[in-house]
Amino acid sequence: MAAHIDACSSKKDRLKVVNARNAVFTETAPTLQHPFDDVSFIEVHFHFVTNLGSSFGLSKLVRSYEDNKWRAYTLFTLLEGIHGHPEHVGALRPRGTHNSKDTWEDERKEDAEFGHADPDVLIGWCSHKQQH
Repeated sequence: MAAHIDACSSKKDRLKVVNARNAVFTETAPTLQHPFDDVSFIEVHFHFVTNLGSSFGLSKLVRSYEDNKWRAYTLFTLLEGIHGHPEHVGALRPRGTHNSKDTWEDERKEDAEFGHADPDVLIGWCSHKQQH
């Protein structure tokens, strides 16, 4: 996998700037695809690490007509997480607010009942039946 990252390198390549390393294939196996009769590519999914955090990559490799080597035609990368800043999901999700003892659910209920303030907008509708 490291050879694949090196094959994508150039002077403008961001992978070297962010110190992309420790690339491993994901559970999704590489696939050979033939979208057209004269076009074939291998799609690979991989995880890697950068100086900022854990990342995901997807690349489509095509065979070069000049030297018959597989080269990255497209390379998509995604920063999935930042080192030292875990996502606030599951058990890490805050249950109250920054300076409140109430839960998020309780505050939403209070907001829906306008317990803290009057609504900003009140829409009224009226109709009358014309007498004959």
